[in-house]
Amino acid sequence: HLKHISLLIFSWLVARILVSFIFDFSESYTGGDSVYYFEVARNILATGMHITDDGALFVRAPLYSFFVASVLFIKDSQLLFFVIQSLLFLIVPVSIYLYLIKFNIKAAFLCAFLICICPFDALYNGRVLVETLVTVFLCTGSIMFLSKRWLLSGILLGAAALTRDIYLLLPFLFLFIALFTKINKKSLLIFLT
Repeated sequence: HLKHISLLIFSWLVARILVSFIFDFSESYTGGDSVYYFEVARNILATGMHITDDGALFVRAPLYSFFVASVLFIKDSQLLFFVIQSLLFLIVPVSIYLYLIKFNIKAAFLCAFLICICPFDALYNGRVLVETLVTVFLCTGSIMFLSKRWLLSGILLGAAALTRDIYLLLPFLFLFIALFTKINKKSLLIFLT
């Protein structure tokens, strides 16, 4: 499997390199929702609080703001955001591959390969938007649920809810599904913790 994973990482890297030639890293990357995340992240670094510039509590889920603050603490650089978010996103195709090889190794590689070379994901990784991080949590959390790794699944899906509040009820959807399958109660309690 190491050969396939190496090819996936190579294709992922080539896609990011090609996108980096197209993507203008000198252009402002603080448009749209990223303006809010930068504002709150800078306030987290300055005051330690999840607030806007006018001192009001920021009502969006906090995890992505703290992630942005962590990157800004290192350096305020669009290239750095692109690299870090791309590295985080690499978890998705590798996780999908590792899960699907149990069923069909060729299909597993094809699915993961298509995700690795997708230019849209690569472009998205260059923007400061919550979807990159929440996708990692949702995909890996779902894979852990299917793999019956209840605690890890619960943690990852909980992190997705803390990243984007629209997913607050998502663990309960998984719980609902689990009620109609052959999952014992102890496993469900571990998932919910």
